[in-house]
Amino acid sequence: MTPVVVVHDVGGDGAAWRDALQEWPDDSFAPDLVLGRATGDRTDVVWLLLEQLEAWRGRRPVIVGCGEHSLAVETFALADWVGGLVLVDGLGGAWTTPEEQIDAQNEWLRAKAADPDLVGYAPVWVEEFYVALRRCVRCPVLVVETPMSITAPADVEPRVQQFAGSVEVVRLDDRRPAAVVASVIAWAGS
Repeated sequence: MTPVVVVHDVGGDGAAWRDALQEWPDDSFAPDLVLGRATGDRTDVVWLLLEQLEAWRGRRPVIVGCGEHSLAVETFALADWVGGLVLVDGLGGAWTTPEEQIDAQNEWLRAKAADPDLVGYAPVWVEEFYVALRRCVRCPVLVVETPMSITAPADVEPRVQQFAGSVEVVRLDDRRPAAVVASVIAWAGS
């Protein structure tokens, strides 16, 4: 098969993902993303991904991004470092204008300044940006939607059509790692 990298929810330790990934028939990586004790000596998820993906670059791993980490994994797919992209509840929320994006980022920065341990990102989704990005993602894409998704059901299909490569959508009743990994195994093996 191929290796898999899971970028799970912000601030999670990844243990449930590592347990579920025991079913994966190749190498796997789901880092500890708890601030202050992240896998290795970095707490920044992008550095963790760069290190792992560079080590597996010739193997074209599948990369899985959950929720807020969807943009990070889409960026690696855009750079053509991966053989497959999986977005778990990662198509985004309601579209915002650039002005709304600036306001949301400023609000997030104020909250981060007030609480340095705050995890997560500003909730901004600018349609023109994502359309341009996804138009350049050419690897196969699996979109996993669960009830935790912030994407309105009517917005799933139009957003899926933004990708240049083949796309499959799977709907699951919950976001348990075992169910997601089983879906990714079935998709990657087909």
